[in-house]
Amino acid sequence: MTGIREIVDDMVREIPGIMAAIFIDKDGIPLCKAGEFKFDSYDLGAIGAVCLESCQILGGDLGQFWIENVIIEFDDMKVVQCPTTIGAMLILADKSADIDVIRKEAKNNIESLSSAKEAMEWSKRQFMPSPISQGDSELQKLISLFKEVE
Repeated sequence: MTGIREIVDDMVREIPGIMAAIFIDKDGIPLCKAGEFKFDSYDLGAIGAVCLESCQILGGDLGQFWIENVIIEFDDMKVVQCPTTIGAMLILADKSADIDVIRKEAKNNIESLSSAKEAMEWSKRQFMPSPISQGDSELQKLISLFKEVE
């Protein structure tokens, strides 16, 4: 399985026009990055996470429940945000970069990563005790105590 670091490195190295890429977790904390950054990666990660969350809210209001990409074009660069089940990849590209190639490659790479992560999370839920389910049983005990008082 290809890991997050390899995906980020390969995107920057192999796709013309990409200046930098960063993979963030759902809270916007950078997990890995590649390329040239002229700014703080923690700031970029935090702003990227907020942007994706805002777009997700907009999508929900429009009856759309999964963002494939968020593409922002500035004077001299493009930013492509690709959400995954575990976070997001933010890709910074120059204005002349082929956005369709970037989106296609990001999607192909991220799908393999997301599937592997989903399988791992599923197996953890199946074979490890969950604090949430333990909390539910505690809640059931509390509810039964109230019923006894009535």
